[in-house]
Amino acid sequence: MPDRTASQDAQLDPTAAEVKSDRPVGAPMSPCISICALDGAGFCSGCLRTRDEIGAWISMTGAQQWALIAVLDRRRAARATDQVYPGFTGMD
Repeated sequence: MPDRTASQDAQLDPTAAEVKSDRPVGAPMSPCISICALDGAGFCSGCLRTRDEIGAWISMTGAQQWALIAVLDRRRAARATDQVYPGFTGMD
């Protein structure tokens, strides 16, 4: 995934009222893959969401869910390159 600017990262905030996205309109499927266990940093070992993100998923708009999917993509990429440290959210 290409590097993003701070303003682009701000667009990935799943709590933002309006989130701009190049993803399709409508809600995505849940990123849950039924491997549910939080690691020491607080991320699910299956989907890489935090406890708060898992709990908020159902009440998020489709745009917010797509924004979180983008954050999860960044977390997954960082984890694959061993750049995940405690406290890394993918939204930094």
